[in-house]
Amino acid sequence: MVCLSQKMKKQYNLNGNLIFESPDGNGWVEWVEADDGTLHCLVGDIKIDKEIDVTILSTFKNRSDETRFKTVVEVKEYVKSLPQWNKTKYYSKITELGSSGLLDCKTGDVIDAGFEYDLHPHLVIKFNNINRKEPCAMCGSRSQTKIPLGLFLFDYSSSAVFRPVCNGCGEKYAPILVRLLTDFYQNEDDSTRLPIQE
Repeated sequence: MVCLSQKMKKQYNLNGNLIFESPDGNGWVEWVEADDGTLHCLVGDIKIDKEIDVTILSTFKNRSDETRFKTVVEVKEYVKSLPQWNKTKYYSKITELGSSGLLDCKTGDVIDAGFEYDLHPHLVIKFNNINRKEPCAMCGSRSQTKIPLGLFLFDYSSSAVFRPVCNGCGEKYAPILVRLLTDFYQNEDDSTRLPIQE
């Protein structure tokens, strides 16, 4: 990630956390100062759960050297100048270090210190009638969807949409489902497959 500012089309302040929206997806950024005084960006995903009106700031995915800011104080001043995040009433930061609990977006007050949220992807085997290359819902790589059954992410944050998942992500998050699909296709008659549409 060379230039975060090009990717972050809309930016918001969520109690000192920078939230961004972009065509590539939404996320959040935290700046940390290394021992040598240089700043680094840690970029994580956000998930909006409309059912419980909460924004989840999840585990960091990327790291890059910061070029826009020289000090943490500059970062704080910049984030403070952004419009307030108001897409949900509550938020929670869930990283490898643990959970912040459930917090109020406006005030930052702790609503529920014991709040927990399941961040594991909900992968399912589902009937599929589309035989073309689709971007994976998890990593973005384009892969061939299979007919009549495929692996999908049930994305309840996007109005309960099923989005295709590639084999690599399936192996990582749901190896048992991948094995079931593999067994199914090994026993399937090849004549039932439809031609690929580019």
